[in-house]
Amino acid sequence: MIKVISIVLIVLTVFLFYGQFMQSRKVKTITDQLTTYLMEGKYDDFEEMIHDKDTVMDLSEYTICYLKFIKEILRDNKKKADWEFMRMDQIKATDTQVAAFCMKAMPYYVSCQDNERCEHCYRVIMGLEGYENVKKVTGRFYRIFILKDNSDKEELIKERENANPEEKELIEKMLKKIEQIENSRV
Repeated sequence: MIKVISIVLIVLTVFLFYGQFMQSRKVKTITDQLTTYLMEGKYDDFEEMIHDKDTVMDLSEYTICYLKFIKEILRDNKKKADWEFMRMDQIKATDTQVAAFCMKAMPYYVSCQDNERCEHCYRVIMGLEGYENVKKVTGRFYRIFILKDNSDKEELIKERENANPEEKELIEKMLKKIEQIENSRV
């Protein structure tokens, strides 16, 4: 009897892990397809798929909102991007998801000169437990692009030497903005 129960438990565990594996593959496939639609500018196909019953059942509310926010940024539709931004505050998300969303939203709102939403992103990120590197980058970004402060210049120049290509690109943008700030004060 114990042998039978053990075998049944093992089989159920295998089915559970297989089901989770298949679900995660399905989610990745759906997310990849939606991202492809965005990159190719196929917004009608994106809309059709994002509202599909299976997509809504398989993707988290966070993922759907995040992808819709990206779509509205790409379409330069600030009104709808703002709506998705406000919606994100109502969604239960992990700290990692919140940080990722705010790190995507903050540069967008800087480009729109929407300081209120930039400050909201800044406060949210600074309120997270941990995430020291994200907080460091966010603090710099906020000081440079919102407060128009050049106090990070020397440190950025030093860090540029050892930065990876992605970090170097961000550092260059910040240094360029600092240069504009300094030139505007002359």
